[in-house]
Amino acid sequence: MPNNEIALDLLRTFGKPIAAPSANKFGHVSPTKAEHVYKDFYQDSTVLIIDGGSCSFGIESTVLKVTTESRPSDSEHSPDSMVFFNLLILRKGGISLENLLETVRDLGIADRAELQQVAKKHFKSEDENLEAPGQFLRHYSPDIVSYLFTGVDAITRPGVALENAVVIDFAATFASLQPEAKYYYDLSPEGDFIQAISRVYDVLRWAETKSDASCVLIIHLLELSDRFDGAGKEHMEALFDRLFRATSGSSA
Repeated sequence: MPNNEIALDLLRTFGKPIAAPSANKFGHVSPTKAEHVYKDFYQDSTVLIIDGGSCSFGIESTVLKVTTESRPSDSEHSPDSMVFFNLLILRKGGISLENLLETVRDLGIADRAELQQVAKKHFKSEDENLEAPGQFLRHYSPDIVSYLFTGVDAITRPGVALENAVVIDFAATFASLQPEAKYYYDLSPEGDFIQAISRVYDVLRWAETKSDASCVLIIHLLELSDRFDGAGKEHMEALFDRLFRATSGSSA
């Protein structure tokens, strides 16, 4: 269900359910504003775009798989069996693990619920059935070869060099390399994860337009996570998930 008044008004006016795919080409960087959709589909004259402004949160929704099972009650004051909830986060997104834990407590089912999430580098091969969108290794990818980056000393790939690269940074970690890089952008110099999330897809789309660059080097948030303690850190893994898939998990 969208959290946008224009989209909600469209649903109310139409009066029936609407199921639709995301407004981007398969595997490409997701759109967060009408301009992105236009650039992906402007060659198709049948596409009409309703501009509802930029997305309120910069990446996709959280996908939660919920299953239930009956277990014997361990209390003499309860029924013979009780329903237990198995909750699995298949895609990390705008609702964090901490948000979900709080909701479980508010619902009063904390003692009957187990909340887990897929591995930080989880992916499925393209011949497997998906349980949720965004589970392939290559997804949210710009049209330029991209790598996770932990520093100049870690570059081992032939032909990869700062002077030919777009460097996408966070919290000014590689600010000293800016003069050497072909292009440089910091998702949030202050280390604010919410700010970085609001910018990430715009920046990936910007990077792919740099025809005089040979690759993109994207900060490896997971490997360098002990350096960060800014606002919204509970969303770090969701942001890393998008960067991991944008690079197909490859490191420089």
